[in-house]
Amino acid sequence: MTDAHYPPCEVFAEDNKTMIGFEPDLWNAMGKVLGVEIKPVSIDFAGLIPGVKSGRYDMAMECISDSAEREQQVSFVNYAYATNEVYTLADNKSITTDPLTLCGLKVGVQAGTDFEHAVTDILNPNCSKNGKAAIAVTRLHSADAVLLALYAGRIDFVLNAAEIKKVAPRPQALLGALNVLWRNGEYELIMHKWDLQPVMLEQPGINLFSTRPMK
Repeated sequence: MTDAHYPPCEVFAEDNKTMIGFEPDLWNAMGKVLGVEIKPVSIDFAGLIPGVKSGRYDMAMECISDSAEREQQVSFVNYAYATNEVYTLADNKSITTDPLTLCGLKVGVQAGTDFEHAVTDILNPNCSKNGKAAIAVTRLHSADAVLLALYAGRIDFVLNAAEIKKVAPRPQALLGALNVLWRNGEYELIMHKWDLQPVMLEQPGINLFSTRPMK
């Protein structure tokens, strides 16, 4: 079993059924060596270890970090190192390479992952030692929900792998294209063509219900 919403580890292909990623490649190759067919099932990340521990599933594979606490519940077969990085929106200039610039901000984490431990065990003690406010943690059910919270302005940054940059900017890219049309007047021409002047925006944006509500 896995949580197929975490590229490049695993994610659903366009058919919304087939799982692709480096871990599906890995578990399929392992299955051939073992002479067995791997039948992956996608569930919430928080249920992976309990699913193995209870015997409901034979194994879990979803970029799960090894830890002393987790080793008391299940056995790990390790195959890679794990690294984290800070990811925020391009217009956020307050966050720099200095980890103290994260103090007092809001971070989003997927429930059940190690990212919260990185905040509580590493970042926040560093903030406290330097007289800074703690980082506030918002727990969300999936990586997609974490990114949506970032785009909506409900959190300031996320901790995640570099691969997230390849999939996360899609709303930003779409907004960029829309802004080009807005600046060159084509947006207005299209809206006028279809008599949609009453619903035209002063300027396009992302998640405007939350970030720029009507007054």
